[in-house]
Amino acid sequence: MLISQNCETAAYIPDTITTAGVSNAYDRQAFAKTTIHVPGVAFTVQVSNRVTPNESTDDDWITLPDTYNPADGFAYVDMPVVWVRVKGTGLTKDTPIYILSNQYHF
Repeated sequence: MLISQNCETAAYIPDTITTAGVSNAYDRQAFAKTTIHVPGVAFTVQVSNRVTPNESTDDDWITLPDTYNPADGFAYVDMPVVWVRVKGTGLTKDTPIYILSNQYHF
């Protein structure tokens, strides 16, 4: 895990969670793979390839199957997508969400 937040691949903790239990949308278009860790919270991952997805509904988002969302609070998106966000009933404004992406295939 990278320590410097000046590096664009560093882990990221978002500032806000919406009241509906949905995180901000994070631009991942420069990356091939992304991991998401939300300690102690069951969540699902949604992705979008729209230029500007509507964040207030699910219309522009695809929910990834459960195989991407193990119950231990860690998910792995192994495909390039433009936007990623997480949804979960346990998400609050104080819930840390850690996102780390890699721009190389291996």
